Amino acid sequence: MFRLDRLERYALAKAFEHIPRHAKSNLFGSRLQLDARGGDIDILIELDASPAERFELSSHISLVFKEHCDERIDVVVLPMTHPSSNEKAFRDNVQKVMDLRTIVHAPLLDHLALVVRDLDASLHKSMSLGFEIQKAQPFEDTKCRECYVGEPKRPARLLFMQPTAPGSYQRTLDKRGPGLHHLGLVVPCVPSFLDALGGSGWFIHPSSLGRIQLRDKGPIYLVRPGAPLVEVNESEPTKPAPLAPVVEGVRVSLDESLTERLSCLGVPELMWASIPETELRINGTWRRVSELAI
Repeated sequence: MFRLDRLERYALAKAFEHIPRHAKSNLFGSRLQLDARGGDIDILIELDASPAERFELSSHISLVFKEHCDERIDVVVLPMTHPSSNEKAFRDNVQKVMDLRTIVHAPLLDHLALVVRDLDASLHKSMSLGFEIQKAQPFEDTKCRECYVGEPKRPARLLFMQPTAPGSYQRTLDKRGPGLHHLGLVVPCVPSFLDALGGSGWFIHPSSLGRIQLRDKGPIYLVRPGAPLVEVNESEPTKPAPLAPVVEGVRVSLDESLTERLSCLGVPELMWASIPETELRINGTWRRVSELAI
């Protein structure tokens, strides 16, 4: 995984558009060390071009990034073939890299949905978090009453859902009780995201297959018995608002066998854990879901 906030990822996505398709581009350095702090964003591009062209590309990528983000970036462009001895030594010294395409296409955590018995009581409990609580809305098609915690432009919001009639949400509540229902993700390109699912341990819900075939922009659902539902929506990358996320991290309680078999789908905030109950990191503090979902 990597240490990049949403603005840094957005700026990299804009810069990535200017990298030639036939080049190899990777993130390396301290931003791949999850236990580190700070550090430059180090990018390594390998491309067969003249020294002048490689220098120009490095400068241009840095400039495009800086147009969107003030964080420090260091772009190294090396020849793909026939490097000099110094260039070869530099490349050999880079031990760990991550494909920049993977980072640019990685999902963003849009919301985290909790199914509850008492929406009003859950919202009252959430007032202590310090985020704006939106107006509750009834939805007849899903037989549910829903409300977001956090302004519309704030990332990784909480979504509380209270069933109002028999249906899928009520069945989930009756079976498991209040708690995590689904993870809402946003990706820049659903087909590219689905192409990368091989070996991830996730399955596409049958109800989503027709939507995929029709290239519908609606949500795609991923499932796995024993794991929460994953809702995937497509959206063009946009510059994020300067607002802290409601949910900074999620430790999803799973059976130990699933923690080893399921990919976290490239979501930096997400991790699987063999713990009694799912936990959310909000305002720097880990909280059990039962503290909020009533």
